[in-house]
Amino acid sequence: MGQELESGYRPLARHVTSHDASGNSVFSSEIQAPAELQKVAPGLYYHLGYATTTSPASMKGDADIKAYQGFQKNPPDIVVPNGTNVRVYDFAPGFETAMHRTLSIDYGVVLEGQIDAVMDSGEVRTLSRGDLCIQRGTNHAWRNPSKSEWARVMYFVVAADPLVTKDGKTLEANKADHSSAEREQESKL
Repeated sequence: MGQELESGYRPLARHVTSHDASGNSVFSSEIQAPAELQKVAPGLYYHLGYATTTSPASMKGDADIKAYQGFQKNPPDIVVPNGTNVRVYDFAPGFETAMHRTLSIDYGVVLEGQIDAVMDSGEVRTLSRGDLCIQRGTNHAWRNPSKSEWARVMYFVVAADPLVTKDGKTLEANKADHSSAEREQESKL
């Protein structure tokens, strides 16, 4: 667990609780403690902390643990249909994602560094350690404004119904195209 990542942060330690046969609280031995690191693009990594396939989550007979075990081999998309997930992302200095929208409510908490929340209107808010951003199906990008420091952000993602604007327009999800950000980041290396 003491291993450092490219970001200089340590891997995400994860401790999942459960119950023994008598109903006493215990730590689950079925989920590995370190959350595996996933590379999205050069300069953008995440740890999948946990995910459920239903909301509310079904814990009967450890159904949520069994569902999550499948995600350890094949991580889900950002939004788990009808479910939830928690991810911790590491953003390299200057890294910016493509503009994207997910059909979800995302609670983003800055753990280290700073991150810019960029709206498609051009509006930008810089978030610092401890700040919270709630994304409500908006088209957005994330940018690390630092030229030298990594940023780490935790996102709690909850699947949502399709978004309908006040004038009745349905806004669709679009996946982030990391290829342009990838090329730009590679040119900086």
